[in-house]
Amino acid sequence: MYRLKAGGISGGSNSVWNTAGATISKNNAMAEYKLTEQQLVDAKVSFKWRSCHGNSYPLLVRAEVAALAAKVRAAEQEQERERLRPEEYERQQKLGAARKELTSVKAQHQSLTTQLAQISAQLSTLAEKKQQLEATILGLGGTLEEPKLSAKRKPVAKKASAPEGKTKKSKSGAEDGDWQP
Repeated sequence: MYRLKAGGISGGSNSVWNTAGATISKNNAMAEYKLTEQQLVDAKVSFKWRSCHGNSYPLLVRAEVAALAAKVRAAEQEQERERLRPEEYERQQKLGAARKELTSVKAQHQSLTTQLAQISAQLSTLAEKKQQLEATILGLGGTLEEPKLSAKRKPVAKKASAPEGKTKKSKSGAEDGDWQP
């Protein structure tokens, strides 16, 4: 399937081969990106041979596999567009968009339903607590009417005036009219 060219691929310390997540095995690439082995071979994706328990497998560069998958999907869409009449292709596109939006609406609906259930539970807990508090107030001889606050304001206390003949001197030596004990 794969043939390594003379000279091979260098693997320096900053190489893609030493970066976590930058590589993917052939089988995982085929499963994750829905590609065939022949598509990977034809595209000449960079690879290195690795071995685990004596079993050799090619390790591919993930970025190259992802780019190949995007290219293959674009080509498939173009073929589909050419195969279908323009109005049928447009209908398929609208149908796909409507399905995607329906999925989103279903998720939002589920989220709001969950929130509603939580709020309903909180509401029933508060109603129980309210009934218990009302029963306690009535049991203590109180009324359920809230006490009314009087509209009258208390008079504001005036500043104490200095006794005759006593005045406070400021730092500058001048006399102030207000006396403070």
